[in-house]
Amino acid sequence: MGFFGALGRMIVGEPAFEPQRPSSTQPDRPESGAVSSSAKIVPVVQVVRVDSRIHGDSIEVYGHVRNDSTVDVELNKTYVLGATHQIDVFLHPGEERQCLLYAGPAPHDVSQHQAEIVFKDTMGDYFKAVHLVSFHLQADGIYNVTNLQLQPPIRDM
Repeated sequence: MGFFGALGRMIVGEPAFEPQRPSSTQPDRPESGAVSSSAKIVPVVQVVRVDSRIHGDSIEVYGHVRNDSTVDVELNKTYVLGATHQIDVFLHPGEERQCLLYAGPAPHDVSQHQAEIVFKDTMGDYFKAVHLVSFHLQADGIYNVTNLQLQPPIRDM
């Protein structure tokens, strides 16, 4: 509609321009906020507690890993302090289990401050939960792992 059309609409008391409706190629979602069944569910898995055991110059890091999602998951492997460790543990929704996350040389610096847990859902889709590693410096110069804090979002691999 041009200028004169808009002017004519204003004279008779109508809005000058009709608001344009956004054109969408996606179907409208239901009012309830439900998501279609084809939407991908991203499970949340995280370390909720850490137990470290130092033996001389080596350390074992155990983590209490919890499945905070509504689907079963299989923990596949961890990447902690620069080393990969295979775990292969199944967790049901809400289940928590202690797992060995790392066994090897104790760190003498905090350069490896990121840890990862790789897991998959029942459909075979792989995900990665990245955690920030917290350390405590011991008197002998060894850093003890004290916490792993989830850094959302969960990554789809």
